[in-house]
Amino acid sequence: PLNDLEAIGYIPAKCDCAHPPCPNPDVAGNISGLGVRLLVFILDYYITTGFASAMRDEQAKMSASILAAESIAACLASFDLRGAEESLEACGSGLPAELHRSLQTLLANLESYRPFLPSELFESDGAGPGGPALVSPAAYSPDERSIPGLTNPWVALVFTDIRRSTALWEHSTGTAMQEALAQHDTIMRATLSKCQGYEVKTVGDAFMVAFDSACDAVAFGGAVQTSLGTEVEWPEGLTRPGLDDGFGVFSVRIGVHCGEVTAQRNVLTRRYDYFGQTVNRTARVEPCGAPWAVTVTQEVMREIGDCIGSFVVIAYQSEVSGKGLRDGLWLTALLPKALASQEAAIRAAVLLIEQERGAVPHEN
Repeated sequence: PLNDLEAIGYIPAKCDCAHPPCPNPDVAGNISGLGVRLLVFILDYYITTGFASAMRDEQAKMSASILAAESIAACLASFDLRGAEESLEACGSGLPAELHRSLQTLLANLESYRPFLPSELFESDGAGPGGPALVSPAAYSPDERSIPGLTNPWVALVFTDIRRSTALWEHSTGTAMQEALAQHDTIMRATLSKCQGYEVKTVGDAFMVAFDSACDAVAFGGAVQTSLGTEVEWPEGLTRPGLDDGFGVFSVRIGVHCGEVTAQRNVLTRRYDYFGQTVNRTARVEPCGAPWAVTVTQEVMREIGDCIGSFVVIAYQSEVSGKGLRDGLWLTALLPKALASQEAAIRAAVLLIEQERGAVPHEN
């Protein structure tokens, strides 16, 4: 303002000249300093504002990139390729050009590999982008409807494992352990077929199998233990002195539990797997199992009723702790009557398991 310039002496307070006011020579230095300060202020403002604006633009692009990546990853994790493409299209110009091209290339490659990828990757259950591609019960084939846990979430699960398998691999000679494992697997699968069970998966030498009936699950376990204990001649390289710990050179633990599960097909193996608390508890039963016996939970005992007629019943006298479980396990060892001569040894084994597994004394 004019008054401000007069105040600093740039325009004389009194001037009789006919021409416009002239700068006061005495304050020429002052105006130079003011101009520099004003220029610095202007430059600082535009630099700061421009940098902040650029940073906001970059942050917006980064946020868009992260959201796009998360959305696309979620879609692909649930096998929803169409949803991934829609997520990319929705992000549009908000993504850096290079990232946009990379994601487009990724999805285009998946499309080109369609004939070689599981069909679930290109199917949707109608839940929309990112929704799980679970199979509707009505879509099950006649063969699939017989698989436990699909049309009815209740199943009886069996976990098996070879005792001391690491030691057997280490100390057996030649191909003895390979031959023994082949015999074991043959018996498992032949018995599973007879008992109408479903092989979920194997992990090493351990089997996970499922049944619609607890009686069938227990019958499977009993038949496996009987075959392994009475019908198999193990390779010579497995019968070395020192490998028999009192329960034979080759024995198996079998644990059985029952309850509701969530079934979902594995896109790689094409077989159904099970998830939930029932699976977790079954996995904790097997390590507490006695050799030659079928070790079951209270829930299984309530289901099988008269099915235990072919077993010697050896009840655990205390609650056994299971890793990660909030409460303990009340277990019963069912020894096939064909192996009844081993009852004393199995009772001793049960007592040892109770002592090792943090047993809680039973209160009558």
